[in-house]
Amino acid sequence: MPDRPRSGTVPSWGLKLTSLAAVVNVFFFGFGYAATHQKTTDAPLQPPVAQTIAPASPTPAPTPAPNRDGRAPRATLAPGIRTSPGAPLTTTRHS
Repeated sequence: MPDRPRSGTVPSWGLKLTSLAAVVNVFFFGFGYAATHQKTTDAPLQPPVAQTIAPASPTPAPTPAPNRDGRAPRATLAPGIRTSPGAPLTTTRHS
């Protein structure tokens, strides 16, 4: 149907003009936004920290649950490196 007119088409110059208008609009509105939101030179670099009020009575530390034998658990810390009971590795598999 070549003799039938197409409906809803926009010429290329209309698209180019619309895109140019959008770019110019964003450019100048960006300058307007920057002009109204200027940096305050006397602003502190870090805001002050709110003061925390210490509680009236200290919170007691939780007591650990006793072991099976009735004693309190103890952490055993030993300096150094523990070795594994297995044989040392001499080679590794490469992928």
